[in-house]
Amino acid sequence: MRRVKNRKTIRKLSINTLKSNKKRNVVIMLSIMLTCILFTSLFSIGISIMESTQETTMRQVGGRTMAGIKCILPQDYEKLKTDSAVKNPTYRIVIGNVRNTELLKLSTEINYAQDRDAREMFCYPTEGTMPKDRLELATSTLVLDALGLPYKLGEKVSLKISVKGKIMNQDFTLCGYWKGDPVSQAQQCWLSRTYCDEVAPTPASSFYDSDKTDYAGYWMMDFDFSNSWNIEGKTIALLERNGYDPNKQGYGINWAYTSSSVDTQTIILIVGLLAMILLSGYLIIYNVFYINVSADIKKYGLLKTIGTTGKQLKSIVWQQAMILSLLGIPFGLAAGTVLSKLLLPVIMDNFSIGNMKFSISPVIYLLSAMFTFLTVWVSSRKPCGLAAKVSPIEAIRYTERNVPKKKEKKISRVSSFSMAMGNIKRTRKKVIVVVLSLSLSMILVNSVYSIVNSLDVDKYVSTSIIGDFAVTDATVPNLSILDRNFSGVSKKVREELSKIDGVESVSNIYCKDNSKMKLEGKGYDKFSQFAAKQEELIQNENDKQELDYYRKNKFISCTIYGMGRASFERLELQEGSLDWDRFLSGKYAVIYTYDLQLDEKEASNAFFYKVGDKVPLELPDGTIKEYEVMAIANIPYAMTNKAYYSLGANAVIPEEEYLKHTADSGALYSILKTADGKTDYVDGYLEKYTKDNPELTYVSKQSYVDEFNDFIRMFWIVGGALSIILALIGILNFMNAIVTSLLARKQEFAMLEAVGMTGKQLKIMLICEGNIYAFLTVLFSVTFGSVIGYWLIRAVAGQIWFFSYHFTLMPIGLCIPVLIVLSCLIPYISYHGMRKISIVDRFKIIE
Repeated sequence: MRRVKNRKTIRKLSINTLKSNKKRNVVIMLSIMLTCILFTSLFSIGISIMESTQETTMRQVGGRTMAGIKCILPQDYEKLKTDSAVKNPTYRIVIGNVRNTELLKLSTEINYAQDRDAREMFCYPTEGTMPKDRLELATSTLVLDALGLPYKLGEKVSLKISVKGKIMNQDFTLCGYWKGDPVSQAQQCWLSRTYCDEVAPTPASSFYDSDKTDYAGYWMMDFDFSNSWNIEGKTIALLERNGYDPNKQGYGINWAYTSSSVDTQTIILIVGLLAMILLSGYLIIYNVFYINVSADIKKYGLLKTIGTTGKQLKSIVWQQAMILSLLGIPFGLAAGTVLSKLLLPVIMDNFSIGNMKFSISPVIYLLSAMFTFLTVWVSSRKPCGLAAKVSPIEAIRYTERNVPKKKEKKISRVSSFSMAMGNIKRTRKKVIVVVLSLSLSMILVNSVYSIVNSLDVDKYVSTSIIGDFAVTDATVPNLSILDRNFSGVSKKVREELSKIDGVESVSNIYCKDNSKMKLEGKGYDKFSQFAAKQEELIQNENDKQELDYYRKNKFISCTIYGMGRASFERLELQEGSLDWDRFLSGKYAVIYTYDLQLDEKEASNAFFYKVGDKVPLELPDGTIKEYEVMAIANIPYAMTNKAYYSLGANAVIPEEEYLKHTADSGALYSILKTADGKTDYVDGYLEKYTKDNPELTYVSKQSYVDEFNDFIRMFWIVGGALSIILALIGILNFMNAIVTSLLARKQEFAMLEAVGMTGKQLKIMLICEGNIYAFLTVLFSVTFGSVIGYWLIRAVAGQIWFFSYHFTLMPIGLCIPVLIVLSCLIPYISYHGMRKISIVDRFKIIE
């Protein structure tokens, strides 16, 4: 076959076709642009969150380095740093902690560090230098703020330091500072090596041969590997290679490198979002191209009569798609970037991601453009095939239809509705595409509402606070402090709190940690059986030794709580019953024994005592008293001291019973219930009160409610933005379907009018077609859409602990009037546009 150089001609035909259909091209470009916006938003927000999360996690961990070896001696450091796997080794030396009252609410450590280690920990002075002279100090602006000191080099800084159990008062000179990071687990005060060696000299023996309570003088080594693959495995291999036992020697892995792993559910969610965007883009782009090819089918038929091949016709349509993609994608990328930048702060605020990092990586735009091109390619394949396969005769006679199988004719009454139904049936493929496109936005809106409606504010608040306000010692929420004060709310403070205007009641929770639950009789037998099974599963030698210690000494560590009725009724019952009147007698206890290594399903394996058993408890004054187990119940996290043993127990006794057995009447929490309308006043009072008494702090229920509302707002904004884009795609699809259907059938309508059908009847028929689209959309959204929505809801919110699914169709019900208005308005306007062309002109075969 002779080859003809016709590429320029094909390209010219494609461009001329585009020029002759400017309005339709705008619809296609908008479709491509909206699809590209969705892809760009997904990739931009996703990658930005990943990068910001990694950066924030590094700041929370306190460093960029991949791994660390804890509590070693100088000779250990020299040995490990020479290993070929270790890259960029550096170290710091532990000195102690700061005990200034002003810093009780801010975890603050005192260490010496090499310059590189300080940089890797985001704690290198931006103003001034690291300490060189004996009494120089460098610290963060957060520490200076808490101490009430200006950001001024040479300023005197007075600290109360705890080193080796001793408290020392020392004045330092500020030689450097940096901006403090509130997400960091601890703030640093860097001291000189001279002062470090003086107050925290290098210990003579290994930390792991001691009682493991004194960290002063030990070295913390930080380092990298050549890559971040299997960091923990490499660290264990490093220790074993150099003669250390990984089960004994402490080491740390930077979460920022391990948290980048994605679980199966997240992968399914990402794939689901990509599939949804691909589907929504496919539905509109395919429909628009299919309708446009159908509208131009006579033109393609004429081209075929003069010798144009099917392959060339396919090339004409494909080139149009590519030209429109090249025009639409850049606008989509730009608009998607703007949308992502607007949505990202809303999302980040609700995931405790400290520093927002908006990514403009080329990968984002490459992936977005690639997926958009893929959507256009998939969407235009069938329309290209339709143009390629058309015969000249069929093209001249073409009117929008599917060729049905021959059926026996039935005589029935003809009406506008029956004609509309007939028109719908003959274009089933187009109807399916339009209905799916319109349904997507309705399904998404309904899913977003269902998620928001299923998030339980009471469940969210209950883990953080009971009552309206909770006052406690400032060290309690500061988990980095080892010796927290669990009895810091004195009787005097409690009396002052009860006198606050608007406070209706004050209930207290008392706590004594490091107590004991004796293991006797059935309790000891059950524990022995449990320990034997666990020893077969446990690999860590320290955990095995702990089990053996408890078995030999016949007790487990226990925290004793004293509670009033309000707190007692909030316990989470597992077995037995909670009877306040019986409990108040002082003969009963509510207990909960646990092993943190067990999951929720196995938790009952650690219940060593049953309801009705007698359990001996060591009370705060040291006496041992036997109580009958009334119930096995867990204590909500908000009511605990935020401390747990790896294997241990909680025991609750009445408040009066607790106070009989302690000389310290200080409470762990004082829980305030306020009168209606007095919350703001009490909040302001407590803010001033805890400022004047810095050893105390408080939390309010309203602050957690505000956090919850911000979380809800994120779903509405992000879900709403996505719903609006999908709705625009659906409406564009519907408009294009109606308008091009009118264009393709204008000869048919002219014939109907010629034989006596009035304009009103024709208009009603078109409105009926639109309403059938609306009915089918609602039907699909309510039936199949409910199943799709349920999967989407579970994928997005199923793992949120305060989520309880509630089925609803209310948003779909609210969308129905809007859908009906559109299904009437668009056909009405389109019909009046067609009426401007006379019946004679519409009878012309060639447009």
